[in-house]
Amino acid sequence: MSARGSRCSSFGAQGRLAEFEDTIRRSVHEYPPLLRFRCALAHAYGELGRRHDASAVLDELMTYDLGNEHVDAEWLLSMPLLADPCAFLGDPDAAARLHRLLAPLRGASRSRPRPLR
Repeated sequence: MSARGSRCSSFGAQGRLAEFEDTIRRSVHEYPPLLRFRCALAHAYGELGRRHDASAVLDELMTYDLGNEHVDAEWLLSMPLLADPCAFLGDPDAAARLHRLLAPLRGASRSRPRPLR
């Protein structure tokens, strides 16, 4: 499952997300409890300019209690993926909800260089 996530990121960075869409969609059905694939699918649809599809997936995700899902490293990687579909769709309610979820974690994933001694 992590390999799929890595490949999705790689394909996205190369501008080849459309080639990986079937794998993401299949992952949503193979692993329904794992929201990371739904987040990736909403993101992919937004990146591909598929407004109706992005809206359907984002609307479904907004029915979940995202703040009480299993919060782990996958959650931390998945939730920010929803920022782009929120912006693409111009959905201020979803964007505000996502911001409330992520704001307390601001800076949590940053690393600071250590000075050489």
